[in-house]
Amino acid sequence: MALLFSLICITFGSAAQAHPIAAEITAHQLRLTLGKTHVTVDYQVWIPNSHLVEEPQETNPLQTHLQEAKDGLSLLINDNPTALTLLPLEGSGVQPGGHVTGFQVALQAELPSQMGRQEVLLVNSVEPDELANYNTEVFIHPSLQVLETSLLDLEEGELTANRHAQWRMDEESRETHVVVRKHPRILQFTSTGKFRPIHKALGFPWMALMALGIGGLAIALAAARIMQHRKHR
Repeated sequence: MALLFSLICITFGSAAQAHPIAAEITAHQLRLTLGKTHVTVDYQVWIPNSHLVEEPQETNPLQTHLQEAKDGLSLLINDNPTALTLLPLEGSGVQPGGHVTGFQVALQAELPSQMGRQEVLLVNSVEPDELANYNTEVFIHPSLQVLETSLLDLEEGELTANRHAQWRMDEESRETHVVVRKHPRILQFTSTGKFRPIHKALGFPWMALMALGIGGLAIALAAARIMQHRKHR
């Protein structure tokens, strides 16, 4: 788990350097990772330094903004408010720059173990009165499948719009909604490998079922040949 989180942080940190509109607009970048047992949130907000200068003098304004980044994210799981636990970062949560300053936090919450279906809603209330850009990524554990999400539009089973990892300026991007469920038990052994981006975790795993069907047919044919061979002995 620690290795996975470190890799996520490294990837997220480097990607966040690509501020979409260099220095004039606040930018929010968020990665939501749904695992088998936990939800992990990696979040970074880039605030123009001109906005920081305009604010009244404080004892430590950078730490104040970092605290706001921690407190401004709220999580609901199955309509229940769920506490987010702060995770340690490898470096500082404040990244000063020439034109913008970044504030980064990592948070985690436990998923209810008894639930086969999980509904997750993450709400971003950081810098609520600022015009901003938003970039949201969602990654899904291979044992889970996505039923609904605010990042994708589907029409008659076809994907018509994908907002995963896309910079946008609409306020709707402050909320990230995902509904997942566990794969049927018969498919659990196929649910291994890397976390998948949300658009690759949709629907029922037909390829896995096909593999099971082909494997079952091969076993049945082998058994029939053995029985036939025994009859002829």
